Amino acid sequence: MRDDLNGTWNIPLGGGIFINPPYSNPKPWVEKAIRTRQHIPVTIVMLLKHDSSTQWYRMLKEAGARFLMVEGRLTYKGPKSKPCSFPSILAVLS
Repeated sequence: MRDDLNGTWNIPLGGGIFINPPYSNPKPWVEKAIRTRQHIPVTIVMLLKHDSSTQWYRMLKEAGARFLMVEGRLTYKGPKSKPCSFPSILAVLS
């Protein structure tokens, strides 16, 4: 099993990164994304719970992230499909 949080992200030249961190604890992923973006000119897009009251949201804002609101609630397909109980955003570091 790969540990993408502690390992090195393989980024193709001219490529980007999409990150779907755990909603319960996205902060370590946000920190790594910001560090990565400081060293490598790459676009990083993160799917996150929309919660502007958190430290990780403030960190992204201070790092210059753009926030795109997801209209409606996401629904993951599966045997027990139902919409998420919270709104989501895409945070873009570029």
